[in-house]
Amino acid sequence: YILSLKPCTHSRLQVLTYMCYADYLCDTKERLFEDEILATEDGIVVGNLRNGFDDPDAVLAPKPESPRYMYRLSAATNGNEKVSSIRLTLERLKDIPTETLIDMTRREGGPWSRVEGKGRYEPLPDDLILEYHHVERDA
Repeated sequence: YILSLKPCTHSRLQVLTYMCYADYLCDTKERLFEDEILATEDGIVVGNLRNGFDDPDAVLAPKPESPRYMYRLSAATNGNEKVSSIRLTLERLKDIPTETLIDMTRREGGPWSRVEGKGRYEPLPDDLILEYHHVERDA
C-alpha cells in the first residue's frame, strides 16, 4: 500500500512500514498486520519485507496491481481506520530523510534498543513497542 502512494527505497519502505505498524498499535492496541517485526543488529525489519530485495537503496516503483492493495486493505477488518492511520503516519514522516528515520528507530530507550541479544532476526514484541514507541514518535 505504501508503494502505491509513492516510490521509495527498500530501506525507506522497511522503516515506514514499521512506523505505520507501531503508530497503529499504540493508538488502537491492535496489530496493523500479522507479519513479525524483527530486530537485527542493523535495525528493525518487517517479516516478509526482508526477502527479495538485493539493494536496500534501489528505488521501488509502484506496481500495476497497487490499487488492489488499497482495496484489500480498506476491505479488511477496521480497514478504513488502518488506511487513515497509515496516511497520518506517512504524512507526519514525509519530509524526514530515510537515515534519520532509521536512527529514530534505533534511538536509545526505544523498542529496538531494549531487545536482548539482537541476533540475526530477533522478534520485537508488541509490548515493547507499546511501552517505548513514544521515544521514536517524540524524536
